[in-house]
Amino acid sequence: MEEGTEDLRKELLAAGAVSFEDEADEGISLQDILTLKERFDSADIDGGGSLDMQEFMDAFGSILNKDGSLTREQIRRLFMQIDANSDGVVDWNEFSTYMLMESQMSGSLVSEKISKFFISDTSGLKQDDENSHNEHVDCLVIEPSGPSYITSSKDGTIRIWSQASLTLQKTISLGKTWVLALCLLRHAAKLVLSTDDRKIKVFDVHTWEQSVEVELSGQAYCLCSWRKDDTEYIAYGNEVGDVTVVDYEKGVRDFRNDHSMRKGKRRASNWAVSWTRNIHSGWINQISMIEDLGGLVTCSTDGAINIFEFPFQNDPVKKDKVLMKRVLTPQYKVNQKPIKCFVWVESLKLIVSGGMERELTVWNPYTSKPVTKLEGHMSGIIMLQVNSDYDQVISLSKDKVVKVWDLRNGEGLQTLSHFKNPALRPTAILFDQARGRLITWGCRHHIWKINPQITNPVNDETHNTPVVAVLYNRIFGSVVTVAEDSETIVWRPLTGQQISSFHDPDRTPETFVSCASFDEAGRRLMTGDHEGRVQVWNFSNGACIKTLLKPVDKHSRQEVTAVTSYSFEEKRYIAAASWDRKVTIWLDKSEDAGSVYPLIQMLGNESDILSIAFSYPKTLATGASDGSIAIFDIESGIKRIAMQSQKIHGFTPRESMNAKELANTLYVEKILFLEEKNKTILTSGADGHLRFWEGTWMTILPESASTTGTNKVVLLMPAEHWPEYGLVDHQVDEDNNILLTADEGGFVKVWDISEYQWNMPDRSQVKACYFWRAHQISISAVDVIVPEQDPGNELNPLVLTASKDKSVLLWTIDGIKIGEFGKVTWRLGRRTMTADAWNLFDTSTWLTDKSINILGMDYDYEIRKSKPAAPVRAIISNLTEIPPETLYRARKGKDVDFETDWLTGERVYKNIRKNTLPEEKRRTPVLPYVRQFSRKLDPDNIVP
Repeated sequence: MEEGTEDLRKELLAAGAVSFEDEADEGISLQDILTLKERFDSADIDGGGSLDMQEFMDAFGSILNKDGSLTREQIRRLFMQIDANSDGVVDWNEFSTYMLMESQMSGSLVSEKISKFFISDTSGLKQDDENSHNEHVDCLVIEPSGPSYITSSKDGTIRIWSQASLTLQKTISLGKTWVLALCLLRHAAKLVLSTDDRKIKVFDVHTWEQSVEVELSGQAYCLCSWRKDDTEYIAYGNEVGDVTVVDYEKGVRDFRNDHSMRKGKRRASNWAVSWTRNIHSGWINQISMIEDLGGLVTCSTDGAINIFEFPFQNDPVKKDKVLMKRVLTPQYKVNQKPIKCFVWVESLKLIVSGGMERELTVWNPYTSKPVTKLEGHMSGIIMLQVNSDYDQVISLSKDKVVKVWDLRNGEGLQTLSHFKNPALRPTAILFDQARGRLITWGCRHHIWKINPQITNPVNDETHNTPVVAVLYNRIFGSVVTVAEDSETIVWRPLTGQQISSFHDPDRTPETFVSCASFDEAGRRLMTGDHEGRVQVWNFSNGACIKTLLKPVDKHSRQEVTAVTSYSFEEKRYIAAASWDRKVTIWLDKSEDAGSVYPLIQMLGNESDILSIAFSYPKTLATGASDGSIAIFDIESGIKRIAMQSQKIHGFTPRESMNAKELANTLYVEKILFLEEKNKTILTSGADGHLRFWEGTWMTILPESASTTGTNKVVLLMPAEHWPEYGLVDHQVDEDNNILLTADEGGFVKVWDISEYQWNMPDRSQVKACYFWRAHQISISAVDVIVPEQDPGNELNPLVLTASKDKSVLLWTIDGIKIGEFGKVTWRLGRRTMTADAWNLFDTSTWLTDKSINILGMDYDYEIRKSKPAAPVRAIISNLTEIPPETLYRARKGKDVDFETDWLTGERVYKNIRKNTLPEEKRRTPVLPYVRQFSRKLDPDNIVP
């Protein structure tokens, strides 16, 4: 809650102007509203129904500034916060709405420190032995219509258990065979299972009678199902790496009515409609349809995770092979061990896999590279589950140990082992998201419930869903963060304290926010979503002023990708770009409320528009996914200029991708005008380069533009972020002296562009100053804060970073981490959401006092000219902070092989004796974040 508003409410209470019915709730009663209305009306001298700045001061100034502690500027800011439509006056609707919504702001969170995430549910320990499996459980699934749990074991039975009480409801005997895999056809209400005798059987989940039996040419080790366009599909993988997909409606027959069914029938005779292709060189352990990745995902004993489309797409080079969208496998390992299982973590857009390596690998499926590894198991991993509310992965290893992992910080939270009863030692696990409990199953089950002391599913991050925007408001001196689920929080950057929060009450679970920005005056917040809506908010109190609607695109390309506002000829406008390749313009009237329809739609780029920017007086620019830039004259609505980014030859991020994906390297992720640099346009994108554009839109025409009329790139600047990572955002300060760039690997770079000369541009004028990794996964937005300088309390510029990991961080400009907004801190065995998370003027309150800047380190690639004698081999493990592909780059000389640590420039020699190295080459990395790397090197074989 803002100080001025809180003081106003409290002072009105103390002065008798209002009287709360229940001070503990701090709610505003009907009598309070009537009292405020009376005071408001008495201040409206001209009878216009609204208060201007002076009338507002006369009415409430004496209460607000009773002790003289508030400046006129602070009172002016409060007035602007209440003035939701930015028309310079406050009417009764704005004033009362602001006060009512401010009164509903929540307080701080206090809860006990949690030592165990899962605790044993003793109510589930009492079980009858006669109902238990005789052998350990191998497979289990949730059947939601029952609701029930379904388990199978090598004792040749399938058992159905009540989900509420976990009592046995039915046992199905399969005779001398057992189940290899289970899956559910939810729409058809069928249970599909594969058995060790090379059959697939289908049961009706209502009657539990078998309806289909099909003989296969080999065993189906894994199964999955999905529904698309009213058709349900079954997919399974076998021991030779084949994947077969079956159209369930057309591909199976009811064996009870099929008189042609006879022993020895092979698969081809029984699947009426099916498709089979070879995907792996080893047997397939798991198969899943992940719609977010656009296809099927499989893992195999060949050590690879393959992502491919269905219907199958032929490889244009190898006609007999399936075209892979992604292949996830470490490039630096020669003998990759089998991958047994994987899970898709939807909230973080990551794949986590486990296998015989005894460690979990976290993958970025969009770059096909591992992000980090989670180590701790002493045996191979056989099963994984996801707790999506807490961003956790739960793993089971072959030695019957269960571990709970927090993916937000890459740490192990809890280990469940030492089961005293052998029948309880788990061979399968299942996390029931709806009931918030973990079930481990051996011959018997054990229930683990979430510790009831935990009151907030995600209380250790800024937001509960990925953050799409972080914005610094220079007028109010506050930070606004917006998440996909529409949650918007206003923060005080000086202390990290939460001021207020709100969300869209009309939002459906399927709707997510895609972009956000302030209006031209900085008084309102505009958010766009994937349904084509732009909502305008008074972010000070969470009131939705109006909703802007765009026409429905016939191809359903509704998502708004960027939004901005501008003024022209004393009228205000709001412009939005979207996937439909159009720019939609709305007239922004102060009196508008409810739904507002567009004034005009302009045909934009020939590809999806990703970014939009405006420059006074009438220039609107857009950037698209094909690298094109379009410049519009908003007076006429005509596209005046079209420019095209050119492909960079040589190494660029994603260079190793296939031809279809290489087209994405020209993405213009962000476009903005450098107003102080003669309106130079600056763009960044997936190819990792910054482009400075000049043209006829500039205030002073460049010589080249005035003589030839050309509009072009005048400076192409490689951002030189980590390899494989394209740029996703950039931002500049108001004076165009500081430039921030951010990439999809979580890295941030700070540039000095104060010396950039638009009429004589040169690379030397764009100087990199600092470079560090702010997040473990892709950054979604950055912003820069240039604090107002007070004598005696001077502050350097600050950096804001927001990420898909749901966190928003505050940094000094040289890479010192001040804190995380909304971060829970531990103090004396308790964790509290402190009123002040930090104090910018007290460095002892910061999270760290050391910069993690890695720019300018000496990468010495010269190789010592020494002949190898006794071979020395390095055993290298991954550093969790940096993806493995960016840690090392192999270098080879005539006689020496070594690998270079990119963080420190240190070299790990493979074929050289210790005593041939000089002393300065024997030291180990000393930076704090590479200590883990140095500890994991083989101490017997590595130079000390």
